[in-house]
Amino acid sequence: MKKQVIALLGGKRNGNTHNLLNHFQARLNQNGIDLKIIHLNEMDLQDCQGCENCVFGNGCAIKDDMPEITNLVEGAEGIIVASPVYNNNVSGKMKMFIDKTVKWAHSPTLTGKPYIGLSTTSSSGLDMTLKYLTIVGVNWGAHPIGNIWASKRTTNMKRNMKVLSRFISAIHQDPKYHRPTLNQVIQFQKKKVLAKTVFPNDLAHWEKNHWLDKAYYYEAKITPFNRVMGSFFHWMLLKILTKAMKNYTTEVGSKDYGKLVY
Repeated sequence: MKKQVIALLGGKRNGNTHNLLNHFQARLNQNGIDLKIIHLNEMDLQDCQGCENCVFGNGCAIKDDMPEITNLVEGAEGIIVASPVYNNNVSGKMKMFIDKTVKWAHSPTLTGKPYIGLSTTSSSGLDMTLKYLTIVGVNWGAHPIGNIWASKRTTNMKRNMKVLSRFISAIHQDPKYHRPTLNQVIQFQKKKVLAKTVFPNDLAHWEKNHWLDKAYYYEAKITPFNRVMGSFFHWMLLKILTKAMKNYTTEVGSKDYGKLVY
């Protein structure tokens, strides 16, 4: 049975970003992978209202196509997040989708899934956009492989094919062979500490997955240096937040938590 990669597209059909995705479809198929492109511009996606019900309540209160999309992403073996550069960042539709994935950041469900950020531009803004897409992947708990990009000046195809090859290998690979970066390890430890202190609603998810005593979401090839630095970061941040939270014990989890007082 073929594995499936979900590509979230924040641009128009037949645009440069869409065409770049299609260019890789044959290569993926040759390696036992189906590519399904979700055209966000054609989905019913409504703006996040910032109600935080996804974090502190029972899920998003807005009824749109978001659950359909997230179910497909969660069931895939790999993820590509693709957007043209709009004003030095992703498109508005892509940002709308990302804004509504806060739960994935607090209680990651995409752990171990190979991830690629993809972008195209006619002029500038690639660096900022690709950096943001990488941050999104790490924040979701996915496993970023690298970025694919093209511009009016160069298609960058030689390097893109190398990234795609690594992506294909990672999809067919046991996650225990992944090599999380120091940033990935530190972000894992940060989320763990926040679940223990600031966001008690996340704690059940972390306990269920037995992550509270782990160095990372799953067994992986973590270098000794990254393992030590991750443990140190966890110890330091836990100490700082435990002390700080003593002043906010009655507010954590309440509707007034996080509101600024002037």
